Amino acid sequence: MSLYSVAHSNSWQALQIIETNGPSLIRGREFFSALAVLIIVITLDANSGADNGFATLVVVGLVYAASRTKGMDNWLSSVVPQSLGTLSYSIYLLHAVIGWRFIKLLHELNGADFTPWQAWAALVAGVSVSVFSAWIMHKLIEAPSHRFAKKISLPQRND
Repeated sequence: MSLYSVAHSNSWQALQIIETNGPSLIRGREFFSALAVLIIVITLDANSGADNGFATLVVVGLVYAASRTKGMDNWLSSVVPQSLGTLSYSIYLLHAVIGWRFIKLLHELNGADFTPWQAWAALVAGVSVSVFSAWIMHKLIEAPSHRFAKKISLPQRND
């Protein structure tokens, strides 16, 4: 088993403990252990999913910051997180198909490797296209299917 596998597995387990047991554990050693493992993963193995480790690190940092400032309720109940939550399934379905392909298209149109600024711009554009596509999918498919499903009544089971 590689160092990356061990580190990734341990950080994933630590994050699951935090998710399961709530913000009270974030204050303890578990949070800092998970953070240290994620930093090691990012540092040692840039070609084996460090982008996922970095994204996890950012999310854990945001959750930690929100829980420490008692701002989790305010933060999660604001318009942007609520909207993204509504679109989350559509984003999940489309981010690789639409967003990643859009970034690849931009790379091909560029004709050379991205500069760091171009890479960030391409990432923002890819995420924007993914979210916009998810919004369209939600409006045209998800919301109408939810309305239709609410109209269907199933017979009650007698056990």
